[in-house]
Amino acid sequence: MDSAANLQQLRSRLGSIDRENTERLALIEKRATRAAQESKDSTQRLATNANEVLTQLNERAQRIRSAGGWATESSTANSAIAENDFGFDEEEHAPAQPENAPVTRPLPLAPPPAPVQPLPEAPITKPAGGRPVRRAPVEEDDYAHTDWTAD
Repeated sequence: MDSAANLQQLRSRLGSIDRENTERLALIEKRATRAAQESKDSTQRLATNANEVLTQLNERAQRIRSAGGWATESSTANSAIAENDFGFDEEEHAPAQPENAPVTRPLPLAPPPAPVQPLPEAPITKPAGGRPVRRAPVEEDDYAHTDWTAD
């Protein structure tokens, strides 16, 4: 009966191996199904976002076309009523002056500014072998004497 016991033991072992393989395959299929579903959901979210971006770009292109091709901030921005309110309505709602209010006179003008002093002349420099050259005074905002090719 030793062989019958061995046969029973082998069948039991083969049954446990078969169950383990079946469970592994089921787990692999479950993971594959979950990964496919996550991929599908992710792709759908990306497609939705891409559609929103394309819609915004198409609207912006339409605003640029309607502005005559000028892609400026004011022509490409979404215009809302609050942005186009320049405050003209505020004057209509301002309280009117009473009829018996005192008359105010305008303030006197400020005295004229003092005359501008001319810049001192640049010193006369003498080059090595020629006659003296007088250089004009260089102002801070004057870029005429700037060597733009210098590093």
